[in-house]
Amino acid sequence: MSKNKKQNKKFPFAKYTFLAAFISSLCCFAPIIFVLLGLASISTAAYWGNYFFFGYWWLFISIGLIIIMSMLIFYWRKQKVCTLDSVKRNRYRIINSILFSVSAFILFYVLLEIIWEMIWIYMGLTSFEELGKLLGF
Repeated sequence: MSKNKKQNKKFPFAKYTFLAAFISSLCCFAPIIFVLLGLASISTAAYWGNYFFFGYWWLFISIGLIIIMSMLIFYWRKQKVCTLDSVKRNRYRIINSILFSVSAFILFYVLLEIIWEMIWIYMGLTSFEELGKLLGF
């Protein structure tokens, strides 16, 4: 088996955990993506950003956690861990996979938020209005 396949076998949850964290962080920077793609105006994006972040951030995080739970269920079913006896035999592996996935999700989510904020600060922006000035709106 090649080194790359061994590495993927060791952490099969990493890519799905990163995907879940990315989807969870969409509440914060999806409005900016809409502006950059020309799908929304600055004022609309500012409204959506405030609406999503202050009203529904918990929903985005919940969706990310549901993705992680689904991924773990599909993974363990694929590994033929379907009966209570097989769950008991693999309980430490299952617990470790849950702990790894949730910890990585939190780490990726926080890093995405910090990186996004650092980009904003580096660009000298603190609001959607400043982004509009930068883009020429």
